[in-house]
Amino acid sequence: MKKLSMIFAVICIAISPIIHLQAQVVNEGDIVDSWINEKGDEFKITVIKDKFFGEVVKLKVPNYPDGKPKLDTINPNPALDSIPIKGKVFLKWCKFDTRDFTWKGGIIYDYNDGKYSDVVMEFRDAEQDTLDIKVYNVGADKTTYWTKKE
Repeated sequence: MKKLSMIFAVICIAISPIIHLQAQVVNEGDIVDSWINEKGDEFKITVIKDKFFGEVVKLKVPNYPDGKPKLDTINPNPALDSIPIKGKVFLKWCKFDTRDFTWKGGIIYDYNDGKYSDVVMEFRDAEQDTLDIKVYNVGADKTTYWTKKE
């Protein structure tokens, strides 16, 4: 009996973070806001119908030394490599998944390396002031985070 109680206690401890995360009240529109990444760039997430999009609102370093706005010079599409990064829609088509409270199914473009990747976004905790951004690209998966702008 003591062994069974110990096993039950271990299982409860192991699944408590999962239960806590699912017990959070997370709504589809909670992500619609302004966010700042680790580098200090600012983004705005909006929703059109049931799909979420992200736009670059402000760059920490917005201009080249000559004062001209930074362009997306490493974009793999030559038609887009002369477009300013500020104002660029870089996150497209994400949908909210009520099963695991994540936004996924879309793509994200990294204007620092010119790569498009699949993305999954979720709140780090119940305060909903930090988004974990999980980027999936062949051989180069990474997780970063954005903080809600105050």
